[in-house]
Amino acid sequence: MSIGKSSDVGLRYDRLRRSLARIGFVCKGSMIKRHMPCGRSGCRCVAGPSHWHGPYFQWTWKVKGKTVSVRLTAQQAKLMSGYVLNDRRLRRVVDEMRDLSLKVVQEKLKATVL
Repeated sequence: MSIGKSSDVGLRYDRLRRSLARIGFVCKGSMIKRHMPCGRSGCRCVAGPSHWHGPYFQWTWKVKGKTVSVRLTAQQAKLMSGYVLNDRRLRRVVDEMRDLSLKVVQEKLKATVL
């Protein structure tokens, strides 16, 4: 790997490493905002989706292969949405760090074989 490319990789890796420090709390899973009918025959929600109750906020994730869901208030949902987004950011940053590391390792292995 040329010096220019090597330093570019190093700079990108350092930028990614610094970005990890800016990621706050992380929680895996997904967030959903939904409206639902209640099922009572005389309720307004029988008229269709535009009349359903809600919004209801739900955080869902997996534990040992089982889906776990928790209903949240609007305030809790806003907080958890940030944590879920942080988890996605963390995964993207770590994936990119792995890709860069693999490139460096492959070049170092090529250099030592000669």
